[in-house]
Amino acid sequence: MVENASMTGTSSRFSHRSLFISDVHLGSRFSDVRSFADFLDRNDAETIYLVGDIFDLWSLGKRVRWTEGHGYILSLLCQKMQGGARIVLLPGNHDDNLRPYLGLTLGRFEIMHDTVHETLTGARYLVVHGDEHDEVVMRLAKLSRVACRWKERLMPKARFSRLPKAVVPPGEGLWETLKRRAGNTNDIEAGLANEAARRGLDGVISGHTHTPADRRIASVHYLNCGDWMGSSTAVSENWSGELSLLHWHVLAHNPAAARLPAKEFSLPPQLAGAVS
Repeated sequence: MVENASMTGTSSRFSHRSLFISDVHLGSRFSDVRSFADFLDRNDAETIYLVGDIFDLWSLGKRVRWTEGHGYILSLLCQKMQGGARIVLLPGNHDDNLRPYLGLTLGRFEIMHDTVHETLTGARYLVVHGDEHDEVVMRLAKLSRVACRWKERLMPKARFSRLPKAVVPPGEGLWETLKRRAGNTNDIEAGLANEAARRGLDGVISGHTHTPADRRIASVHYLNCGDWMGSSTAVSENWSGELSLLHWHVLAHNPAAARLPAKEFSLPPQLAGAVS
């Protein structure tokens, strides 16, 4: 069992009962591999839910863009399983090639379409990527794939923080902005909340929109993990059973916010130049 975060005063790690992560998009030029590796290295949980689009198979296409840094992330996940963590992968639309393997269980690793997570307090949450509630993706799947590949080829690789504030408001990621301006984010969120209510659940934890969220939609507690292409956010369940958004760039530089000490992060020397 991972120690209670409130009891790890001398520890150099952050501890959670459960972690929910989505939209890392490994394989895309825009994935923040370094920040995500830092996050994985310094955070532990009994259960880690990978809530879709962890891999960006759309962007990869026939051209494999896989670095040692990506391999390092997989090795961290394997280390966590070896340490006793359970990892549940729920494929999204960008890694839907993994959906034929739904139901696969290998030791502490499972692949599911969706699942219900019960918190320490007994609250029950639907956990699912959320793309099936996106009418644009569902109706124009092939066009979405083509657009994604052209974006990878043509769009400059710039730090999102350097984009004009008129394009990307402060505190908002590029893909979050694009989704919001497309006008369908609210419909997706409403659809997910309705599905949770239909199943008689207390809330829903999803990804897909790249829009970090923690709020109520009618009687449903709606949480969105955000992404690792600008937001660097995840959803955490602490050892009191409370769910909340975790903003890694804030927490990593201000660990006092979690009443836990930080530690310096460094990759192995052979990988120091491989992670971008």
